[in-house]
Amino acid sequence: MKKTLLIIVLLLGGCSINFAQKKARIFAKDIISKGNVFAITFTPDGKTIYFCESTPDRSIITIQYSHLKNGKWTPPQPASFSDKGRNIDPYISPDGNTMVFNSNRKRSNDTTNYQFDIWISQKKEEGWGEPVNIGLPVNTINSESFATIARNGNLYYGTRLPNSTSQHDIYRARYRNGKYETPERLAIVNTNEDEGNPFIEADEKFLIFSVSNKEGGFGDSDLYISFNNNGEWTVPQNMGDQVNSEDAEFAPTVTPDGKYLYFSRIKRPANFNSKNPPNGKYVDSENIYYISLKELAVFKNREK
Repeated sequence: MKKTLLIIVLLLGGCSINFAQKKARIFAKDIISKGNVFAITFTPDGKTIYFCESTPDRSIITIQYSHLKNGKWTPPQPASFSDKGRNIDPYISPDGNTMVFNSNRKRSNDTTNYQFDIWISQKKEEGWGEPVNIGLPVNTINSESFATIARNGNLYYGTRLPNSTSQHDIYRARYRNGKYETPERLAIVNTNEDEGNPFIEADEKFLIFSVSNKEGGFGDSDLYISFNNNGEWTVPQNMGDQVNSEDAEFAPTVTPDGKYLYFSRIKRPANFNSKNPPNGKYVDSENIYYISLKELAVFKNREK
C-alpha cells in the first residue's frame, strides 16, 4: 500500500521522479494548478482530490474535485456540496468519512448574511451528504476558517474570539461524547501576529499553520510548525525557504501516507492594497505546491 501511495504522489506533480528535491514544486501545472486554485485535500487512497477554484476578485469560490485515472488527473468538476457563493478550505478526515469546509451560505430558514462558518458533510454510498452547519460553540458571529480534524475528532481552525490576541488565532475544539466542547485557544502557537490555516496531523503529532507578516519571515505569509511533545506544543518554527518565499504561503496539508506536504502560494499584483486591489484583482497567480517531508530541515533536525 505504501509503495502504491508513493507512486501516486509522485504522479501528482506531473514531473519526473526526484527523491532529492530541495524546494517545493508546483503541483499538476496547467491541469490543476492553473493560477486560480488553493487548499487541496486528499481521500485516504490518494486517488481523489478536492480543492478551491476562485475568480480573481474572490467573489465566487467553488470546491472542485478530480480523480487520478491511468496516471492522469481528470478535468476538475464542482463538488456536489459547493454552492454558487464562496466555499473554501475543504478537508477530508483521516478515515475518509467526513468532509469539513467553510462557506458563507445562509443557514436553513435564516435570512441573515453570515460570515464564513464551518460546515460538515458525511460520506454516503452515492457521494457526500447534505452539508450541516456545525453550530455552536464552534461557529460564532465571526468568521471561522480552515478547519482540520484529527483522528480522535478534535477540530482545529482559525477565528477571532474575545480572548484572541490578534485579528486571527488558532483554536481547538475537543470532540467528546459525540459533541464539540468549548474551543480553547492554543497559547504557545498564537502571538500578536495573525495565525491561521492550521493543519493537524492525524494523531496530533504536529501542527502546521500560516503566520502573516511575522518579523524574521520570508514574505507576506509563511508556514510554521509546532510539534506535540507529550501534550505540550513546542515553540513554532519557520519551515524555511524550502517552503516559504517572498510571496504568501498558506493552506497546508499532508498526504494521507504522511510523506508529502502540500500547500498554496499566492503571488500578489504589484503595489497590492487589500482595501483597493488593482482592477479588483487580489492575486496575480495562486497555485498548489508540494515537497517531501523527509527533505525538510525541520524534520531532519528533529531526527538528530
